[in-house]
Amino acid sequence: MRSVRVTSPKLRPNRRLSQVFLQDLGPCRRVCRELKSLGCERVLEIGPGPGILTGALLGSGFKVLAVEKDPRWVGELNKRFAAELADKRLTLINACVLSFALNQVSVDAICGNIPYHLSSAIMSLCLDRLAELKTCILMVQLEFGRRVVASPGGKDYGRLSVYAQLRSTPRALEVVDRKRFFPVPKVDSVLVQLLSHPPISPSKLAAVERVTRTAFSLRRKKLGNSLASLLDADALARLGLDANLRCEQLSVDDFLAIAKTLLDLEPQTIADSPS
Repeated sequence: MRSVRVTSPKLRPNRRLSQVFLQDLGPCRRVCRELKSLGCERVLEIGPGPGILTGALLGSGFKVLAVEKDPRWVGELNKRFAAELADKRLTLINACVLSFALNQVSVDAICGNIPYHLSSAIMSLCLDRLAELKTCILMVQLEFGRRVVASPGGKDYGRLSVYAQLRSTPRALEVVDRKRFFPVPKVDSVLVQLLSHPPISPSKLAAVERVTRTAFSLRRKKLGNSLASLLDADALARLGLDANLRCEQLSVDDFLAIAKTLLDLEPQTIADSPS
């Protein structure tokens, strides 16, 4: 492990923005290797902070669009990467990525060490854009990452697992110990990579969301009870599903099959339902 100083003696991490900064180049190199293996050239980095990943990306030959909300770090990055900004290898935007118009930029990949409290929102943003990208690689809280990649049958498997796996092939690349960050957080992190899937129609996505919201709100009940408001036992049987199973035992394909049945029964209701 190679530790590097990424903070400024004049600037401290902003806890209100959940800023914890990686101090180790190892995970940065892993991100760069994965991006290179997929032929990526233009990368959007979320929340570069003092720029440890930014420097690794630039050093590996990527063109980088960095979106940073904290104007203090924007100032530091302008100083540190003045040459890269001048030759257009780096573009720096002072904005919150959640309000940034991603559809107006052309990139191959998204990556970043993202704030824990925005993990769900940023993951959703990336999944929405994934069909147009080669990959997304995000540093997230270990518990959150486990939920994204969880398989059916485990305690981590839930709505997030189904949502992410319906829209991508996620995998955990590397667990990163909390001691490799400053300030040291209370939990470990993990690099999660998202690879694109064939797209699912908005109506099917809405239907799956309705099914998982209903099922996992009653996750300890059997399917015959937890999904009773949507389908009866006969409908489950026609799908080859035992009404005595619990929702965490269903695969993503099972949830999709249930959603397709609901669309056949009430297509307009599902299409208009809130996600």
